[in-house]
Amino acid sequence: MKQKLTLALCLAIASLQSFSQANTELSNLVSPTKINESLLPKQDGKKNLGSANKSWKNLYLDGNSYLGTAYAYFDTATNQFRINNGADRLVIGNTGFIGIGTLAPTRSLDVQTTGLSPVMQVRKPWVGSGSTNFNLVEIFNGYTFGYGTGLLAVGGQMGMKGHVDNGANTGYGVYGEGNGASGATYGVYGKSNTAGSSFGVYGYATSSGGTAYGVYGYGSGVTSWAGYFSGRGYFSSNVGIGTTSPNVKLHVTNGTDAGLGSGGYIVAGDITSGNVVIDNNEIMARNNGAASTLYFNNDGGNLAMCVASGNVTIGTATPATGYLLSVDGKVMAEEVRVLLSGSWPDYVFEEGYQLPSLKDLETSVMKNKHLPGIPAADVVQKEGITLGQMQTKMMEKIEELTLYIIQLQKQIDELKNGKK
Repeated sequence: MKQKLTLALCLAIASLQSFSQANTELSNLVSPTKINESLLPKQDGKKNLGSANKSWKNLYLDGNSYLGTAYAYFDTATNQFRINNGADRLVIGNTGFIGIGTLAPTRSLDVQTTGLSPVMQVRKPWVGSGSTNFNLVEIFNGYTFGYGTGLLAVGGQMGMKGHVDNGANTGYGVYGEGNGASGATYGVYGKSNTAGSSFGVYGYATSSGGTAYGVYGYGSGVTSWAGYFSGRGYFSSNVGIGTTSPNVKLHVTNGTDAGLGSGGYIVAGDITSGNVVIDNNEIMARNNGAASTLYFNNDGGNLAMCVASGNVTIGTATPATGYLLSVDGKVMAEEVRVLLSGSWPDYVFEEGYQLPSLKDLETSVMKNKHLPGIPAADVVQKEGITLGQMQTKMMEKIEELTLYIIQLQKQIDELKNGKK
């Protein structure tokens, strides 16, 4: 009896093995394999299609493919593959254009949004105190790239902005670096080979109350650079250095007093060689920390200097009252021409001129110790002389002296004739 049962069991096992090996395709299904079994799992998460190392090659679906409440589908009307999560969020057209936030992309990647929310952001976790995230890239629909904090109509929108909170670090809006010995690196580069204009960086404002910055650099640290330029730039409006409200084409403020070794608002030349420095009230020529000659219009044309009141001073900062030119020191010239506003003393030779008698002249000289009409020595020492007026007075005395000589010659001639 045991032998019969053992034989029957062996035959049953062999039959099952044969059935298991033979039923590997759907076309060869035999009992007890179920032919019309539902693909829906009897329990959640209890049925797999494929395995980790054996997958289905192709899966053909005529309809929507659901993942939870979201689904992906193909829109035959627009020839677009779409992903829907409450609404169509992403589309891929047959031209290869990808749309995010739009069903009609016109670029390879077309991202749109509504309101003033960011279009795209790239962030990293904040490692210090303050905000929880650091914006590496943030693009707004208000034509903003970089970092924006305010409403589009109010301000706070930057073309590009580099920002750090640590005063020892440096933030660059645009930064280009080259390690090659002969290569050129441009942070921002604009080039045009046609008749048009090309701008590396361009800021434009149409509103009278708005502010447009072509390039704006700001640093509050001691060692920071504020707006560094190494190339050429064109500005069609006022440019401010040290001020955000320039009043003229180039407005420089917040410099220091010029010294022989440092300081100033504007420097032309190398500090270690010849250079000219300008501060808010002087122009100084210097050469590596030492005084140098300052030339005005050397080898050029005319030179005109005039302060607000019309005075010019040389060797002194205080102009003499009532005089346009004040020189504290010696003046050497090949020729000096004086144009007088009064008359030249030829009136001495006119008929009716009252020539003082020699007796009266002697009395005046003995009493006053100077010629009549000529200032005394103490007056000249205190007040100086007026060149044109002194020349006029001296000519008057010379002409009077000539008349005295003529009179004396007549008396000599009369004496000679009387003796004969």
